[in-house]
Amino acid sequence: MEESKEKKIKNNANENESLATDMGEGQSIDINAESASQVEQLQHTLDQTRDQLLRALAEVENVNKRAQRDREETAKYALAQFAREVLVVGDNLHRALASIPMGMPQEDDTLKQLAEGVEMTARSLEQVLARFNVVAINPEGQRFEPDWHQAMMEVEHQTLPSGMVVNVFQVGYKIHDRLLRPAMVSVSKGQAHPTKVDIKA
Repeated sequence: MEESKEKKIKNNANENESLATDMGEGQSIDINAESASQVEQLQHTLDQTRDQLLRALAEVENVNKRAQRDREETAKYALAQFAREVLVVGDNLHRALASIPMGMPQEDDTLKQLAEGVEMTARSLEQVLARFNVVAINPEGQRFEPDWHQAMMEVEHQTLPSGMVVNVFQVGYKIHDRLLRPAMVSVSKGQAHPTKVDIKA
């Protein structure tokens, strides 16, 4: 009788152990599947966050580059408006020189000295402008370029082909590679064609 009790106890213990093992394996499978899902979800979130961070850093870098470019452009062309105003002074100096009749300065010492002074002032102004990259555009005899020149009229010309600058009424200027004001010019439209006369008539 005692032996059968012992057998029953052993059998029950074995069954319980087997049941516990079965339950442990099932739970382990469930826990492993759940952990893998969580890891995958966390990895996805991490990838998204990393992508957003990289985009934000790229955007910040682009903004910094744009700001740097804007600062450089502002510094480069800061004098543009001032230079445009100063050009009027240069124009007036050149007009003053052009208004002196040919040969007159040689007759009058005072007028000669005045003309030389105006000429020196005009040259000095050109040199100062050039130091700040303000350069004259004087295209006489060159091909007409609408980006840099303003055509005031077209004229017939015996030697220049069509589309060439014949006269410069007002010199243009640029600062670095930007136009301050166009050169005012006349442009050749080629040689005049003689009228054909029908001699058979």
